[in-house]
Amino acid sequence: MKLIYLFLLIFIFVYGTFGQKPYINNIALKTWPVLANPQISNNGEYVLYEINNKPAGSKTLVIQSTCSNWKKEFIGANSGIFTGDNKLVVFKIIDTLFYLRLGSDSLTYSLNVSSYKLALSNDGEWLAYQLNNLNKGLIVRSLTTDKEQHFPYVTDYNFENNGKTLLLKTESRRDSVLECSFQWVSLSQGTINTIWSDSSMSQDKVVKINRFRFDGEGDQLVFIVQVTKMNKLENSIWYYKVGMDKAVMKVNDGSPGIDEGLSIENSFSYFSKDGQWIYFQLKHSIDTMSPKRTSLVDVWNYKDIELQSTQLNRTGAKTIRAAISTKGDKVIRLEKENESVLAFSSVGGYVLINDKASDFNSSRNSNEDRSFYLLSLHDGSIKLVIKNNNATYFSFSPSDKYLIYYDKRKKCYLSYEIRTGKTYNFSQSISCRIYNEYTEGETYPVGIGGWLALDSALLVYDEYDIWQVDPKASKSPINITNGYGRSHQLKLVLVGEPGVGKKIIKNNEPLLLTAFNPITMDNGFLRKVIGEKGNPEILCMGSYTIYIDKTIQTPTFSSNGLTMRPRKARDSNIWIVIRESANESPNYFCTKDFKTYTPLTNLQPQKEYNWLTTELVKWKQLDGTISYGILYKPEDFDLHKKYPIIFNYYEQSSFDLNAFLEPGFTNNEINIPWFVSRGYLVFRPDFHFSISKISNKTNGENAYNSVLSAVQYFSKKPWVDIKKMGLNGHSFGGGITNYLICHTGLFAAAVESAGMSDMVSASLSLDGPLNRPNQSRLLGSILAQGRMGVDLWQRRDLYIRNSPIFYANKVTTALLMMHNKMDPAVPWSQAVELYLALRYLGKKVWMLQYDSGDHGVYEEDAEDYTIRLTQFFDHYLKGAAARKWMTQGIPAKLKGIETGYDLDPSGNCGKDCKVCKMWNEKYRKDSVATMREVKEMEGKW
Repeated sequence: MKLIYLFLLIFIFVYGTFGQKPYINNIALKTWPVLANPQISNNGEYVLYEINNKPAGSKTLVIQSTCSNWKKEFIGANSGIFTGDNKLVVFKIIDTLFYLRLGSDSLTYSLNVSSYKLALSNDGEWLAYQLNNLNKGLIVRSLTTDKEQHFPYVTDYNFENNGKTLLLKTESRRDSVLECSFQWVSLSQGTINTIWSDSSMSQDKVVKINRFRFDGEGDQLVFIVQVTKMNKLENSIWYYKVGMDKAVMKVNDGSPGIDEGLSIENSFSYFSKDGQWIYFQLKHSIDTMSPKRTSLVDVWNYKDIELQSTQLNRTGAKTIRAAISTKGDKVIRLEKENESVLAFSSVGGYVLINDKASDFNSSRNSNEDRSFYLLSLHDGSIKLVIKNNNATYFSFSPSDKYLIYYDKRKKCYLSYEIRTGKTYNFSQSISCRIYNEYTEGETYPVGIGGWLALDSALLVYDEYDIWQVDPKASKSPINITNGYGRSHQLKLVLVGEPGVGKKIIKNNEPLLLTAFNPITMDNGFLRKVIGEKGNPEILCMGSYTIYIDKTIQTPTFSSNGLTMRPRKARDSNIWIVIRESANESPNYFCTKDFKTYTPLTNLQPQKEYNWLTTELVKWKQLDGTISYGILYKPEDFDLHKKYPIIFNYYEQSSFDLNAFLEPGFTNNEINIPWFVSRGYLVFRPDFHFSISKISNKTNGENAYNSVLSAVQYFSKKPWVDIKKMGLNGHSFGGGITNYLICHTGLFAAAVESAGMSDMVSASLSLDGPLNRPNQSRLLGSILAQGRMGVDLWQRRDLYIRNSPIFYANKVTTALLMMHNKMDPAVPWSQAVELYLALRYLGKKVWMLQYDSGDHGVYEEDAEDYTIRLTQFFDHYLKGAAARKWMTQGIPAKLKGIETGYDLDPSGNCGKDCKVCKMWNEKYRKDSVATMREVKEMEGKW
């Protein structure tokens, strides 16, 4: 009995000492494995994917069966491609091309390969791969017959989309002269036709042939040829169609329709869907032979449509879109100087143009309603379609019968019938709100799901359900989801919807829907057969994230981009999905019915560390309204301990409840897993903003309403150390942080990055980095995230009330700022203003400025920033000794040499810092013991 008791004591000691999971550290972040690039074979029997950082610093390609235990792994391989016949997977490791026979151990290879591509057509399947040798040889192998063709001197190659043709770009030397050519290879017939060579360019020196594009059928080709003429670089557009002997020059700078002073831009040209039109871009020519310039002066004129800064900031001349018929020779200019093309018709032949393509933030008058015109390429006619309207969300119906758009003021969809010129309000009979509930002021629609029977009807989303509507408004809307979404608090969106005007839905077609519950945050799939009455069928719903479509318009859903649209095998009803939750890493699953799921991967790196749990918190705000937020707690949370808490925010984030937050260095706002793993609580409250003009409440006051009430809520929790609270926000959230510390002294420390401090000067500043200022920010303060609803001179009190700079003397919270000179979103001067004010007032403030940073920081800078903000919070919220960069600073002459990371128990971050006083007292009494304690703390880091 004594022996058993002794064994239990030993077990408890060992488990208690060594059984605790480590927190996430620098090494964990640099070796964290992540899934990527999944593919499924045509028959659905095999999948492949990559695991990045397995092993650390490399990646592993995994190919496995969906219906057996067969599985292969290859370190250092690229993502690979399945052959269309489901027999092989082709992948490359360094310069070796491998061919793995699926379901077997058979592995063959080709050496010295630089690149490869696959093509599948009705006539067979071809593999092209280029050898890394002097001849730049390309080998094209038929995977059906195993026959090969060899082509020398290939510098570029590409299959057209349908796999019928291979286009080769070749360069070879003959008598020390470099010859370039394009070769059109018909794969099924085995014929080769040289459709272009530089020998056709007379005396012009060819510099480059590039930007080649096929049409949708693969029968036409357009490409750019660059030549030098009289020391000038000129571009021309060339065209080829099957049946022609050679490609012909379609457009050059002297073509009819190209105005003097314009030239062809070296950018991609492309065909309309019907293949009848070629769209391309023009630019203003720069005359290098112009007379000598006078004084270099920027003249800012209040009548300028665009600010001088906007004009000067362009990297090149403004491009102008143009078109030409494949059967004609006259160029049609699509936009004038102050116009812009908003949409091309689905089939081809029509272009929607906006008449005010100016800097809309440059002046008060630039916020006037705009007019929109429809240009017909067929006859050159221009029709006024929408006059003085704040329209948006334009699209053409699949056969170009209608132009669809959304009126932000009327909050409805309208259709313009191109043939008759009539306009119909086809959404007015929808009884529910069809615009996004998370926007204030200007409204934006939830979205359009697709079309039925080629222009006869279309599907429109409200906040929860899907409606079938008639674009001519002659039939009443039909709620095809039977109101199930709204009655069950489910936001429903079609899965696989590739875009407005492209998805044609057939009657009796089963539709797969994704569903999201904004109350419970559950996610899943439903099925609905178009044309059948009744409710959709629930396939699965759960406390996880499996697919949330961007159409749902969640405010700030941030699952690291890992939510993936379900991928279906081409020839079978087998799908792969990715599923995650707050404490389950994203993994791939296979399903046939979206009810049962077979796991394909089980990557769970978070289980090796002290991870996090999430809790949805509901509380009453200061104004009596209800809000939600997410509380992140350490996996080893102990109700009997007190924890420091950091409030982190942007706008609304409770939709992230079931999202897996990948750990990483802090690029902007804090990385939540990093801090929670280290024993912090993090709370992300939802902010509910209003238009200041209407509510008489500013952004800052709305945030105060949320955060201070959340503080009251958590002050009643015995496990929250109310004296150790911190704030953190980035960009818009950074501005909120600045506001909060100027209006309350409840927080011990705050870290803000790239935030505003002075709404007056910010609204009268220019966007863009310090050395490349761009357009005015004024209307952004009125209409966008500023949400003022009025300008500075109409309600200066609102602007001042929302500007922390005017209340800097009230600050008692220690503040760490991070803002970079090259920030293109928020002027660096905003940080300088607040820093200088707080420094003058004797407040504790530090500012980090990274030379390589912009609106955030990356790589080594992100690691440095993570270290410093962690040290900052550890000092004020955990009682750690201050670091030298806080107590002593880093002289400019030691920039990039000294980090100042070292603990400084004898230093002082500020005269009134109780933490520093405690360490100072320890150090005075016993410097040896104190330094030993410091070393132990350093070891934990």
